[in-house]
Amino acid sequence: MNSLRYGCTGRWPVHSFQKKGGPAAALMFGAAALLAPEPAAAQSAPAVAAAAVGRPQAGQSVADFYRARKGAPLWLTPQAGDAAQQLISLLGSASVDGLSPDKYHPTALQQMVQAAREQNKRKEVERADEALSEAFAAYVDDLRQDPGVGITWVDPQLKPIPPSALAALLQASAAPSLSAYVRDMSWMHPFYGELRRALSDHQYSDDDKRDVIELNLKRARILPPGKERYVLVNAAQQRLFMYEGGKAVDSMVVVVGKTKWPTPMLGAYIRFAALNPY
Repeated sequence: MNSLRYGCTGRWPVHSFQKKGGPAAALMFGAAALLAPEPAAAQSAPAVAAAAVGRPQAGQSVADFYRARKGAPLWLTPQAGDAAQQLISLLGSASVDGLSPDKYHPTALQQMVQAAREQNKRKEVERADEALSEAFAAYVDDLRQDPGVGITWVDPQLKPIPPSALAALLQASAAPSLSAYVRDMSWMHPFYGELRRALSDHQYSDDDKRDVIELNLKRARILPPGKERYVLVNAAQQRLFMYEGGKAVDSMVVVVGKTKWPTPMLGAYIRFAALNPY
């Protein structure tokens, strides 16, 4: 019988652990294999995938959100801080995301918010607040789409599914700080906000590095934004990260392909593991 010990993972073990890298590591984000633990046999894969992204029933709108709150504003309250202005700034710079700012009408939103604050009338505040929510929900929906960066979805259930408008707004309203939620773009994976800031602040030395950041910004759109449990392989960094509760809880060095045989980008459930040494 031939041993598989060296044929699968090589002669040396790959289990050295270190703390996760900082923002610089995110800027090195390259071709990645995204994997999630396989769902239990008692559950169907589609059901578990739907639960993982937390998407409610389709057709839940911005109007449903305000109906449940009896019209109470979300953005234009003292508790919201500068969340409305931060959102308008994000929408106005949507070209950084590869999206058209015109779709979200940031100038009109700015005028509506200014008028609502100056007049301080309930109808004006409600109208401006709902307009902000409509723009926010549309922006989240666009960002959470698969941008088509060449990843192979071995398990299609893991493909990103944008939340409904109601779900996006409920998540935002449940945040301890709406201002921080918008500033950090917490509806996306943390890598996304870091990469976007790097582009916005011109944290690159030449056009080639800018192109790399732009490419990885697209790739970061397919990463899980929530607190589910998954494994992320950062091929450029030659490191595997284990995420749980929205944070990288551990990592290890991994072997990745060379330029001639690049590591493919995959999204799949983890069904088997080969341990070395035994």
